[in-house]
Amino acid sequence: MQQGFTAGGKANEVGTVTATSPRQQFGAANADTPYAIATVDLRSSGPMVVELPPGPFIGFVDDHNMRWVQDMGTIGPEKGHGGKHLILPPDYTETAPDGYYAGQSKTWKVVVFVRIMPIGGDVARALLAANTIKIYPLSKASRRVAFHFIDVSAKPLPLPLLTWEGTMEYWRQLSAVMQIETTPAEFRPMLGMLAQLGIEQGEPFNPDTRTKRILEEAARIAEAEMRVDLYASRNPARIAWKDRTWEWFPLRIIDARTGDFGVPAFLDLESSDGYYWTGYGVSAAIGKPVVGAGSIYWVNFHGGDGAYLDGGKTYKLTVPGPVPGKLFWSMTVYDVDTRCLIATDQDRAAISSLLDKPQANADGSFDIYFGPKTPAGKEAMWVKTIPGKGWWGAFRIYGPEAPAFDGTWKLNDIGEVN
Repeated sequence: MQQGFTAGGKANEVGTVTATSPRQQFGAANADTPYAIATVDLRSSGPMVVELPPGPFIGFVDDHNMRWVQDMGTIGPEKGHGGKHLILPPDYTETAPDGYYAGQSKTWKVVVFVRIMPIGGDVARALLAANTIKIYPLSKASRRVAFHFIDVSAKPLPLPLLTWEGTMEYWRQLSAVMQIETTPAEFRPMLGMLAQLGIEQGEPFNPDTRTKRILEEAARIAEAEMRVDLYASRNPARIAWKDRTWEWFPLRIIDARTGDFGVPAFLDLESSDGYYWTGYGVSAAIGKPVVGAGSIYWVNFHGGDGAYLDGGKTYKLTVPGPVPGKLFWSMTVYDVDTRCLIATDQDRAAISSLLDKPQANADGSFDIYFGPKTPAGKEAMWVKTIPGKGWWGAFRIYGPEAPAFDGTWKLNDIGEVN
């Protein structure tokens, strides 16, 4: 993840901001809000300050293991009124100075995610707002360095892990990260198993032929298991409405005490594997079933008949109106293999009530179409899919209201049409 986020930027100096489109391979990203992303190396910077001005910023910090460190902006303690956030390195033992919202990372490298809400659909203005975010070392608070964001919206950004997940290269990448990162105490059992395989901090990774064969098979099986965790879960808790095929995502919300998908007593491996194989970037506010929270998501991998969604067929989703959200809603289409926004010559992966101004039916509902060919007269409400390839969808509500949770409003199933 760090490799992908650093593309075009530089840790501690230059971040990237993008109006996310299929050109940027970003696992399970939304196509609704620009992302401002900064990578930080706390080993070289020491405590780092992220200063957000008042405004429509939804931000959070994750460590190198994608565990949650702190929330910022409208979902943070300052509730969108602006504030100074302090990211403390793992070896920091002093009392954090006053005037900051502090969070401590367990790793040297962290990622700062900020989604910028495009008020009134003004994406250009939201992109420019990235450079109102100030990031600087605490030690240089009186003479701030010129950290800035560059706009990479027009630039293709491939996702590095897609070239090596499920292969021997996965283990090489893991070994490389272990050479530069911390070894949290809770990881000791797994680090011991890796040491048996020749992957150990401070040691070169040179597996023999037999070990390579075992590791290559293990990488393939592990990737397949995570695929099943997402696309074929049998956990009954995943179902949002008993008479529909829509599922909650994530299956469990991040626990603020642990920073991961679990509680102090255990880690929920199914939720963790399913989420991290799909995407990345976690917050204690994501998917939280609370009225007025940042956003809530449902995903669907099947049509109403239970069969997996097929890129060669045409489907329709009727969204009941009014949609219970104070801000806006969107329906986004993803590629089953990359888990990124579906990439076609249409260069579009979503229908958003904020950015696309979708046409409502007489009863206030909205019909959205998916398929390889444009349905006659429905071009504005259509997302193109790819024959021979599956897809899945995510429905998001920003600023969800009570009917999104109490069952008085629910999404219809995605149905195949001729």
